Amino acid sequence: MIATIVAALVVVFHKHRCILIRRICVIVGLLYGYRAITMIVTVLPSANSEYHCDVQLNHTISTGEVVHRVLKIMSGFGLSINGQHVYCGDFIFSGHTMILILCYLIIVEYTPVS
Repeated sequence: MIATIVAALVVVFHKHRCILIRRICVIVGLLYGYRAITMIVTVLPSANSEYHCDVQLNHTISTGEVVHRVLKIMSGFGLSINGQHVYCGDFIFSGHTMILILCYLIIVEYTPVS
């Protein structure tokens, strides 16, 4: 959390903050795109046996089922707030680690050397 706050302050007080914001938005968008692809490809079994998930579908998924699952994910803002989990398991590409590394790189690249 401290790294995120420091990185945000570096961007806010930088001389060319608009350029930095554009760069960061493009990089974060690309990283979350890569994360979405790896989430589909590299889902591992859930580490917590008490974590209840939706039943796996053993047939071709219909448009209605996709819409239903998307709305269920959106109802909890992508988190497990509402207690309804669609996708479970551990993922290789951690979003938290990605953001922390990006914050570190922003701090290193855009703070003055002296």
